[in-house]
Amino acid sequence: MIHHATILAPSKINIHLHVLDKRADGYHNLMTLFQMVSLYDELLCTVEPEGRGGCSIENGVTARVEDDLIYKAWLAFSKASGMEFSLRVRVNKGIPIQAGLGGGSSDGAAVLELLNAVFGHPLSGEKLLALAGKLGSDAAFFLNSPSAYAEGRGEILTHIDVAPKFWVLIINLPTPMNTTLAYRLLDENGYTNGAGPGREEIIRSYREKRPSEWPFFNSFARLYRKDPAYASVIEELRLGGVDFFSLTGSGSAVFGVFQDRKKAVEAYDAAAGRHQVWLVEPLELKPVTVLQ
Repeated sequence: MIHHATILAPSKINIHLHVLDKRADGYHNLMTLFQMVSLYDELLCTVEPEGRGGCSIENGVTARVEDDLIYKAWLAFSKASGMEFSLRVRVNKGIPIQAGLGGGSSDGAAVLELLNAVFGHPLSGEKLLALAGKLGSDAAFFLNSPSAYAEGRGEILTHIDVAPKFWVLIINLPTPMNTTLAYRLLDENGYTNGAGPGREEIIRSYREKRPSEWPFFNSFARLYRKDPAYASVIEELRLGGVDFFSLTGSGSAVFGVFQDRKKAVEAYDAAAGRHQVWLVEPLELKPVTVLQ
């Protein structure tokens, strides 16, 4: 039986991202606060259990299919489950690439969940998380709840039971940032480690404090301090009455948090003519995938 599914794979913002020491495996330890938001990639998927194997992807972005995290998710699931099947995916990109919004990781995680459902959940939740962790540092988060605190390289997750009530204005800076380069620059400039809130303070602040009171920051923001585009966007957000602003991931997207919807809409209208911009909300529930 051939299965069809349309998946909305959400993006994320890092409300807090403290980069710590570099590990022996080449990754960095992190303390981060993830929040899914209502900006999506749409995945149109066809799974053929009786197919001859193979994965084809249409997205207009990735030059080689082997570099796409959807392909890597298909390959990882095939090997872990011992099953041979065909997968076709057409991706309607809504999440910009190299912006720190996690689009590739979200797509890969969504495909892992889909394949596990199609074949009757042959892999445990723990095994699925392990596979996602190999796709990328934030991929495991997209198998989790919409709000989570993360440690390690991003794969050690703590669910945060919270119902965020704010609006998020995302503005993508014109120059994409390569994540590997960004981490190298942090190391070269000595921008890792340093003081910051601990685990309990991060979780408590997100649950209990207003955005204007958050103690959060992003270690990568220091790389953008001399970028005139970054400085201009931050000034626009401040003039618009933003309650909190930061970079997400290693950039290049900046986001502003507004508790007042009217201010958020006005800031969006002011920025829309000059920037690539989205007005979104934090998710309380993950999108549901329905198999056909």
